[in-house]
Amino acid sequence: MTGILKFALILLAIWFAVSLVSLLLRRIKLYRKILKLRSVSGAEVKFLKLPLLSLFRLSSTPEISVKLGGAQYLVRIFNGGGIGKVVHFATAEYAVRFSRFRISAYVKLRGREKLVNARSGFAVGTKVIRVPKMNTSGIAPSEGVRTVEVMIFNPASGEVSFVTEEKTSIRVAFTGDDVLGTRIFTAGTFVNYVEREHRREQFEKEKSVSIR
Repeated sequence: MTGILKFALILLAIWFAVSLVSLLLRRIKLYRKILKLRSVSGAEVKFLKLPLLSLFRLSSTPEISVKLGGAQYLVRIFNGGGIGKVVHFATAEYAVRFSRFRISAYVKLRGREKLVNARSGFAVGTKVIRVPKMNTSGIAPSEGVRTVEVMIFNPASGEVSFVTEEKTSIRVAFTGDDVLGTRIFTAGTFVNYVEREHRREQFEKEKSVSIR
């Protein structure tokens, strides 16, 4: 019995180590993508605190500041758990992260069998995550620069939903959407969004100058 227990503990330790290394590699890839904004677009990128801490707990203060043109993006990183997870923002103060069973079954329709995949509503491995309001007290706002609160999911979850502010319905959120005052992204879509907004801003400036 002792041997079996030791073997189980060793397997658990290996699984934890592999999972942690995978998370670290994903996070490093995220940092590289954001830092690329500095070399490609001339963005001002600052790490405001040790970002790796958000692997375990969502920070109340921004971890990264990205300033480009007329916008400053204050970034927090949310561990979405991976593609098999669902994250639901029940309120502005807390979210629930869980898995769902995927059920596959052959259904006979008109003499033919068809494989049907469905997700059951049974939540597995539910974890309640506190979502503190972003604290920007130590960050001096730049004159004429708009501030955008951002949450990047890394690793990204398979689905994100939230209760509307009116508390009348639940909506599925997509990358770039505003969820209770914060724009949500994956690493790649955030970089694309920042660059696209900067190009749009430059185009508007050039357009206004040409009209004059």
